[in-house]
Amino acid sequence: HIPSAVFGIKKLFRSQFTIDEFVQNHDKWKTLFSRARNKQLTLSGRKDAKHGNFVFQYVVENQELWMTTSTGKLVMFPAVTFPYGQEIIEEVITKQLQCKNKKKHGKPIAWSVEDHGEYYIVKCLVDVLENPHTNYSKVDGVIGVDCNLDHFAWANVTEDGNYKGSGSFRFSVIGKTTGQITKIIEAEVIGLVDLAQKYNKPIVIEKLDTTQSKTGDRYGSKRANRMKSLFAYEKMTSAILNRADKMGVAVFQ
Repeated sequence: HIPSAVFGIKKLFRSQFTIDEFVQNHDKWKTLFSRARNKQLTLSGRKDAKHGNFVFQYVVENQELWMTTSTGKLVMFPAVTFPYGQEIIEEVITKQLQCKNKKKHGKPIAWSVEDHGEYYIVKCLVDVLENPHTNYSKVDGVIGVDCNLDHFAWANVTEDGNYKGSGSFRFSVIGKTTGQITKIIEAEVIGLVDLAQKYNKPIVIEKLDTTQSKTGDRYGSKRANRMKSLFAYEKMTSAILNRADKMGVAVFQ
């Protein structure tokens, strides 16, 4: 059996048959469906390209992102800045431009552009070297973290497992968009990692099997389980790993 796939979202696909507006005007539905199918473009980089990518070129001096379309037309995105990692991106791009032997020492730089109608979200994907000052020592113990749908539970333990304290960082993601969930989780992760840094201890997080069959009705509803297993937990893990690396805190799973 070959499973079916829907480009865009199922709700939008079905709306051509269930919403009178689209039944009467199918071209209008086609426009929305086409936009949903083509709202995101991601292109991997090439280490032998001058800018690490043959399609996208980021000008560090004036923060412009240039894209060459399939027809050869140049499109410019002005004032492209990154709230996280701006210095890292500029450093990687500058080194790529200065690299003499790109086939041997060059670095690929990938780009992603998402169309949200009134605005675009631009992402730059680069390889980042591990923080050389990361603390991996468990001599003083660890901060154990349990990721839940509505909070991070933490416990401070010594090397031999003796309890030294605990607490939680509570939040709510029910009914929120994926973008809102990301911001909410990242905000709480800052406090969590700062806590580990304060105690000078690495973080240990559980590595869960996030399949719905394993999580059961842990949070009381299929929707809550689905959010947790398919998005929220992954976002929690990635946010902790990213923030911890930035602050020099090791994370064990």
